[in-house]
Amino acid sequence: MRSPRAPRRFRAQAGFSLVELTIVVVILGVLAMMAVPKYHQISERSKASEAYVYLQHVAKAQEMYQARHGQYANKLAKLGLRLDDPSFFEVGELASVDWQTTWQLKLQRSGASQGYGAYTVAWDEGGFAPERSSIAREISPTGIGGKLTASSASRGSSRARGPQPTGSLNWESNSPQSFEQYRERMFTANSLDYEEGEDPYLDTMLWFLNIVENIFNRSNETQEQTNERFFGMTAEDYTQGEDYYLDFILQWHYSYTSYRLGW
Repeated sequence: MRSPRAPRRFRAQAGFSLVELTIVVVILGVLAMMAVPKYHQISERSKASEAYVYLQHVAKAQEMYQARHGQYANKLAKLGLRLDDPSFFEVGELASVDWQTTWQLKLQRSGASQGYGAYTVAWDEGGFAPERSSIAREISPTGIGGKLTASSASRGSSRARGPQPTGSLNWESNSPQSFEQYRERMFTANSLDYEEGEDPYLDTMLWFLNIVENIFNRSNETQEQTNERFFGMTAEDYTQGEDYYLDFILQWHYSYTSYRLGW
């Protein structure tokens, strides 16, 4: 006969070590750094398509009007469009140097645009006009970007805004920056009036910083408090090494920016 099998002994499982937690948090931060900006890009592209659809309807109506009257309409009201005004764009006025042969219309992005500024989409009798547009190629529904530079200040804002030197979206691929130059520009952003949503890369970095600080410093700091603390710093009153986690986040963000722009 078989002897009764001895009961299996279960080993007590130890908890996660600090190193393991750090690795998990870093991996989550890396994934968020890549996924969140991509989501913002796709979201903004869908909003940009609203301008293209609107302008395509205007173009068709203009061709019909020109066939009937021998010239293009100089007012949108004359086209009899049954379209609602765009939700994310401000519609400009029709313009032309010769209404019999040409016309043009420009729409400008209004509100927060995920860091792409108050870009414009221009249209004329030949279709999309890149030489008069400033929409970025990565958010263009057609994959063709404008040749102008988008304004970083939203049109109609009641507050004066300076140039926005922050974040990956505004770094030039042909102008490599050292980490010291990058860090200086990031701290320069603190003196500007920054709104959440203008730079998804910077927003993600601050979100990751808040998580790391709360886990390892065992604090209950809200995201708003983290943002306020970061934007309250300046290059003059902060010395590298004072906040290990902030230094780590800045270094990682700089490395990702360098890789993305090919510095």
